[in-house]
Amino acid sequence: HLRTYNFQFLARFEKWLLSLLKKKKILLPLILILSIVATFFSGFSINQNTIYAGRDVSVISHRGVVNGEFENSLSGIRASREADIDIVEVDVMMTKDQVIVLHHDLSLRRTFGYPYQIRDLTYDEISDLELNNTTDFPTEDPIPPKLSDAFQTLSGEMRILIDVKTRGNYQDFARELVSVIEDHEMVDAAYVQSFNKNLLIHISLLNPDIHTSQIMYYSLGDVATLDVDYYTAHRGMLSHNFIQKARQNNKGIWVWTANTEEAIKEVLRYDIDGIITGNPLLAKEILGRNVDDELIED
Repeated sequence: HLRTYNFQFLARFEKWLLSLLKKKKILLPLILILSIVATFFSGFSINQNTIYAGRDVSVISHRGVVNGEFENSLSGIRASREADIDIVEVDVMMTKDQVIVLHHDLSLRRTFGYPYQIRDLTYDEISDLELNNTTDFPTEDPIPPKLSDAFQTLSGEMRILIDVKTRGNYQDFARELVSVIEDHEMVDAAYVQSFNKNLLIHISLLNPDIHTSQIMYYSLGDVATLDVDYYTAHRGMLSHNFIQKARQNNKGIWVWTANTEEAIKEVLRYDIDGIITGNPLLAKEILGRNVDDELIED
C-alpha cells in the first residue's frame, strides 16, 4: 500500500527559502557566498591534482622494473629506457672470478631456485645452471646479465643507479666496479650506492668523479661526516630536519622505496631529488609527465 506523509517542516522551510530569495539585499550576498564556496572546493580539487606537477624529481625504476619485467634484467632496463624513466636502478653482486652481475640476493634461491651463493661460483658456472624462470627472459639475453651488458643496453641514453651488495670483499669489488664504469665511459651517467660506506670511500679514492650515495634506514650521529654526493634514505626516516641538514651539507636526497600513490605523494611533500619506485609509471603520472597508455597494464 502506498502511504503519504505530510512533512510540514519541509513546506515551511521551502516557504522561508523562497521569501529569502525574494529579498534583493540578501540574495546578492547569498549568491556571493555560494560562489566563494564553489570556487574553494573546485580550486582544492584542482590543486590536489596539480600540486606535484612540474616538480624536478627524478623517477628511478627499482630493480629496473617498469611493468612486471623480471627484476635486474636487461628487459627491465630496456623497458625503463623506452618508458623514458629518468634513472634505472639495478643491484649488483660479484662472482668468484670477479665478474659483476645484476642480482639482488646473496644466493640464487629466490630468483632461480638454487641455494648457491653468487660469490662461491664463477660466472660460467652460474650461466651453466638450468635456472628457473628463464621463460621470463628473451632467449638472447644472458642470465644473469653482467653489469657490462647493462651498460651496453643503455646505449648512453639514460643514467643508472648501481646498488652494490657486498660482504667483506669491498676493495676488490670497488676496483672492478670502477674499471667497468671507466671502460664503458659511464663515469658521468653512473651512480653507486651501498650500505657499505667503506666501499663508497674506496670508489671515491679510485675515481672521485663517480657519484656515490649512502643508503640508510636511520641516522645516528652526524650524517655530514659521510663523504658522499647523495643520501639514499628510507622513506620512513624523512623529516624536514633531516632534509635541512642534508641541504646544508650540499647532499642530494633519493628516497626508497615508494610504490603506492599514497607513498609517492607522501615523499613528495619533502624537498627530494629522486624517488626509487617499483611503480615508475604511476610516479610519472603524479608528477604530471607524459605516460604512454600502451605501457600501463590493464
